[in-house]
Amino acid sequence: MSRLKINKLVYNITTHSMKKYGSEVNFKEGLNIIFGPNSVGKTSIITGIVYGLGGEKSLGIFKSVQNPFKPEFYKAIEGESIDKSYLLLEISNGSEVRTIFRYIKGTDINIAAIKKCTADNFFKIEDSEKLIISGEGVFSENGFQSFLFDFIGLEQVLLPTYDQKFSKLYFENLLPLFFVEQRAGCVSSP
Repeated sequence: MSRLKINKLVYNITTHSMKKYGSEVNFKEGLNIIFGPNSVGKTSIITGIVYGLGGEKSLGIFKSVQNPFKPEFYKAIEGESIDKSYLLLEISNGSEVRTIFRYIKGTDINIAAIKKCTADNFFKIEDSEKLIISGEGVFSENGFQSFLFDFIGLEQVLLPTYDQKFSKLYFENLLPLFFVEQRAGCVSSP
């Protein structure tokens, strides 16, 4: 059975003056619903999950110079410039746990480091796989998409393209099926 469970999301932000900021969100077994008033971090949680799973294109991010996060994650927080920021996303498939590390602002935002451990133990474990998040190599042996499909137990599907060829379905194409974007206000019809 194919399964992906999000266990934990951790943010870490360090400013140039070495001040540290962060947050940790633990998810429970079963359905998790994220709700609350405006400006409490709901969108940052969803963005972190999608980004951690290499799905920033589903958020409208197509170039590495773009960033799906609020400026507090990559530019400045409380008036101080950010030196580096990253997230840890702990996932499981029902029998194994992996933690994904991705820079939000750092040395290489197109690489994910993955370790066989919980988020709490990520920096205590030496061995990690470094996988390509974007570009031609995403389905290669060192590609993040290949890891995700294998880890979850999903078969990679080939879809026809506009030029009569076939292309693999990207995991980011499945992500909109799992979250609903909030829109301000409401629309009424007569």
